[in-house]
Amino acid sequence: MLAELTAIIVDDEPVARDLLRSMLATVEGGGGIHVVAECRDASEAIRAIREHAPDVVFLDVEMPGGDGFGVIEAVGAASMPAVVFVTAYDHYAIRAFEVVATDYLLKPFDEERLENTLARLVSRLRQPDEGEERRILHLLEELRTHRRYPTRLAVEVGDHRIFLPTERIDWIEAKGKHSLVHAREKTYVVREGLTALTERLDPAEFIRIHRSSTVRIDRIREMHRWFRGNYHFVLADGTELDSGSTYRKAIEETLLGE
Repeated sequence: MLAELTAIIVDDEPVARDLLRSMLATVEGGGGIHVVAECRDASEAIRAIREHAPDVVFLDVEMPGGDGFGVIEAVGAASMPAVVFVTAYDHYAIRAFEVVATDYLLKPFDEERLENTLARLVSRLRQPDEGEERRILHLLEELRTHRRYPTRLAVEVGDHRIFLPTERIDWIEAKGKHSLVHAREKTYVVREGLTALTERLDPAEFIRIHRSSTVRIDRIREMHRWFRGNYHFVLADGTELDSGSTYRKAIEETLLGE
């Protein structure tokens, strides 16, 4: 291990930050890493990176108020420390991370995976890669051009989380500042509002039909014209939902080609 490295942990979930910090304190190679700041969103991360100039940032990809790539853009690829992406993205996106020589931790990860990541981190810091900045810029451009959507959502089950494949979702319901994800007769909580959550999902697979509901398109079994030009939907599991007038145009363009 090099002389003590400084690090910033960026994740909107306190439990995830606590877990990574505790794992760094116990795994082989982690003892030489001093966590100088923990951040819960993109704006905090940008300020902390500029203030502390750490050796490495453990950077969550998906956060409220901007994603991890937005953090890199704001700080500037040339000014960024080494980055370890912490992500629940699908394997296609992970291959993109590997292409640019940026390491990653796929949630949920174990101690062995973290140890391997730390070993690669030390190797990279000993032998800096002059082409890394250019590859990070290329990755950012690729992501802007071909936006990738998550294939799994982190949902709450009791006091822990599981990763639910989006293909299993029937529909999503607004519940205050949170969302309820209905999937095959089970309901899960996501601590994210319906608007923000819907914006993260693939519009080819999900459509907002009401201020309180988003549905998975391939789970729609029936669609009937309803009062005042709105629509009544019946899903594959028998759930019945009505659309709102605000979403009528998008519904007709997406589902009816009108």
